Amino acid sequence: MLYRMSTQDNPSQDELALKLKLEAYKLDLEVRKVVFDYAKHVTTLASGLIVILATFLEKLLSSWRFRPWVFTSFGFLVCSIMMIVLFMLGVTAQIANFNAAAGAEKESALKSTKNLFVMGLWSFLIGIFTLAVYVVLNVGLNPRI
Repeated sequence: MLYRMSTQDNPSQDELALKLKLEAYKLDLEVRKVVFDYAKHVTTLASGLIVILATFLEKLLSSWRFRPWVFTSFGFLVCSIMMIVLFMLGVTAQIANFNAAAGAEKESALKSTKNLFVMGLWSFLIGIFTLAVYVVLNVGLNPRI
């Protein structure tokens, strides 16, 4: 009786491999959820800045000299939203097709979505930077603001 082992006490190699794969999948899914939430926050911030830019567009464009900074900021923020939305669509497709894709295909898709995310973040940062430059230049000319 003491030496009798059930299959639950001594899992096979296949069962262990399946458990490891399931744990890896859960970890990968959690990481993707966190990155997805981060992308949603960046998209929300960019959208909010575009709304603020559109609201104050008449006042922002009072100085002809610095108009390109506003339009550049607006363009980079729009590009940021587009790239991050494409990234989120890619992440969603990867989660849906987790087991279907082969190794090389999965790595290629992962690399392209990472590139979209990085480009989206850089676009957001450049948009913020150009808007900040415009504000500094404009306030420098109009100190009474």
